[in-house]
Amino acid sequence: MEFRELYERYYADVYRLALFLTGNVARAEDLTADTFVRAWTARERIRQTTIKAYLLTITRNLYRDGLRAT
Repeated sequence: MEFRELYERYYADVYRLALFLTGNVARAEDLTADTFVRAWTARERIRQTTIKAYLLTITRNLYRDGLRAT
């Protein structure tokens, strides 16, 4: 799967979770972008059968990391 295809297919799911977690549109957009950057840097480790779960886990972990940093 190409990265563009992955982004188009899962953007809405990742954004929805990010918005749920943050409650803020701007933060959700940043969190979503950070998720896809992280996925891009680790693209060789992503398994086709677990892509959505992998992306949502990244989103959740980035959110938690942000909470710890503040």
